[in-house]
Amino acid sequence: GGGRAPAKSARAANRAATQAAERARKVARVEAKGEERERRREEERRQREAQRAEKARVVVAAWLGDVCQRVAVRHVRAEEAAVKAEAKRKVEADKAAAAELRRAAAAARAAAADAERERAKADRERARAAKEAEQKASELWRHMRAVRAAEGRKVVYVE
Repeated sequence: GGGRAPAKSARAANRAATQAAERARKVARVEAKGEERERRREEERRQREAQRAEKARVVVAAWLGDVCQRVAVRHVRAEEAAVKAEAKRKVEADKAAAAELRRAAAAARAAAADAERERAKADRERARAAKEAEQKASELWRHMRAVRAAEGRKVVYVE
């Protein structure tokens, strides 16, 4: 009956090997599960970080957009104000120029009126002087005639 022992031991060894393999598989499965869980956790963490980064990016972009818009609006407003100021300045300049022209025209008119008055005055003066001269001349003639008549001579008035 000694021939059965090796088979028995072989069967035992086989079973032991099978159990060992089973155990090893179980361990491997547990380890795999652990790794899987770890991997999933890692993946989730990565996603969360990505989401957080994205959110931050969105916030920053929104803030930047806001700032840019504000700056742009301010720029546009400044531009509009500058244009308005320029237009106003032009209007004021035009007004000033018109006023200047009006003043110049008034001054010219006044000068013309003055000149006219002066001319009229001069004319009157000349007429008066001429009349005076004429009177003096006729007086002189009368005088001469009187003198010559007294002397007994006739005076011929030649124009």
